[in-house]
Amino acid sequence: MGISLSLAGLEALRFAVAEARRRDSRLMAVRAWVCHRSSWAWPDREYERTLADKARRTIVEAFEEAAGEVPADLPVVRRTAEGWPPIVLKESVTSPRDLLVIGAGRRWPAGEVVRACVRHQACPVVVVPPPEMARLARGRTTARRLFREAAAALEKNQGNVPD
Repeated sequence: MGISLSLAGLEALRFAVAEARRRDSRLMAVRAWVCHRSSWAWPDREYERTLADKARRTIVEAFEEAAGEVPADLPVVRRTAEGWPPIVLKESVTSPRDLLVIGAGRRWPAGEVVRACVRHQACPVVVVPPPEMARLARGRTTARRLFREAAAALEKNQGNVPD
């Protein structure tokens, strides 16, 4: 499962959790990070550690946003690695029976990462589109705001539900 904080990525995480439960298998949450280098400037180790830490925090944040927390009833393996996401995801696949789940990204039906994953994986790939509300809102910021407002309204009104 490729981890992303995009709305499609969070939807993909929900799908992957449900699928891992259905298959009674572990879930590997993978977040790739890239340390951009040029011929004249090599980032130092501290910068690379910062990027790796951010990737680890992104996995935790994605579970919190998508499911409230990392599921306790499911074995979850967290992996972060430096590299281009399709390569990191390909290296994370251990069997042709694995299932790679990724969010569609900004360009639906397929962006560069999605196309590369579908083209080069040795296992089935599920590409999860963003939620319908996000597609209708036509924008990540607007859709996230709408989701947060809806969640706040539900939370506020939970105590006001008649028995």
